[in-house]
Amino acid sequence: MKQEEILKSMKRLPVFLALALSALVSTQSIAKSSQENVFFYHGDWELGCDNTLSCRAAGYTENAMNSENVAVVILRRQAGPGAKVENWVLLTNNDSSMDSERKPAPEIIINKTSLGPLEKGDDVSWKMNESQYSAFMAALSNKGKITFRDSVDTYTFSSAGSNAVLLKMDEFQGRIGTQGAILSKGDRDESKVPLPKAVPVLKKMPVLDTEGHKLSPDQLNTFKKQLLPSILKGKGSDCSEDLEQEAWFAARLDADHTLIYASCWKGAYNAGNLWYTVSPDMKKIIQWVDNSNDTYRDGMIEGFFLGNSAGVSETKSQFLWNGSQFVDAYEDYRGHCAGYTNFSPCRMPLLLTKQ
Repeated sequence: MKQEEILKSMKRLPVFLALALSALVSTQSIAKSSQENVFFYHGDWELGCDNTLSCRAAGYTENAMNSENVAVVILRRQAGPGAKVENWVLLTNNDSSMDSERKPAPEIIINKTSLGPLEKGDDVSWKMNESQYSAFMAALSNKGKITFRDSVDTYTFSSAGSNAVLLKMDEFQGRIGTQGAILSKGDRDESKVPLPKAVPVLKKMPVLDTEGHKLSPDQLNTFKKQLLPSILKGKGSDCSEDLEQEAWFAARLDADHTLIYASCWKGAYNAGNLWYTVSPDMKKIIQWVDNSNDTYRDGMIEGFFLGNSAGVSETKSQFLWNGSQFVDAYEDYRGHCAGYTNFSPCRMPLLLTKQ
């Protein structure tokens, strides 16, 4: 997707998705935050913190989206006093011809000095030991030269943006000025650092129609007279000019609510629908839901948004029908991750729920 196409489509997306995509085309600081979660991007680093106060930060090789040799470092920290920082290191070309048990461990090199081999981590990853991690963090703060080297190649790693991202992480978790802060250390202990928040529990209610169907001629006629003019002046104004001619679909949720939707916009490899709940007689708008996700199934609206045709980066969101309205059920973002798209620590949850 070209930069101008991404930026043009951003106005049609939820703030979360727009910010995630803007990270692919901008080197400036980007932030979306609330009391519940935060997504932040600066330089070559990204941060995602979810509604339990857990955070993941990821740093990359400079210009990682256009580089074949990419190093990725992921840092994860749960909320609460004394929570440790976990780390994972991923290298794009780490001798894929060999099975994981036979691969020689890569080494970490800081300011041209080798600090020895990395330890084997989860699945396809490696990890820094305590002394390597301490030296790595010091190099980030002091803009030292960080590289990783394996039997295939040498991978440069960028510190650009790390201070801003890690400061935001400390801030979100309430660690600024404490002894346990990653970046903004102080004298205070962590006794007053907020504990993890509970994952909200949602209940998906049964629906009458598990899939959508085209509006009948009578429904369409009433819809165009009663609702479409308001939609075109409202959220529909963010859609393409073809919205008025698009096919409209409906799914009955219960006796008082019907979901309607139509194609809102299309990109090179992404698309989004405009979603509303309305009265079954097509005369009253009840709720505007979203204008980015593209799939409805059995009371769930969801979508994936790819950062490019190879799916190097991805965002995902879900809405759930709770019997009276659609509510946010899940949001996450996955960055470059050196091609290991199925490696779970690569995903940055922003909203977690139990269903």
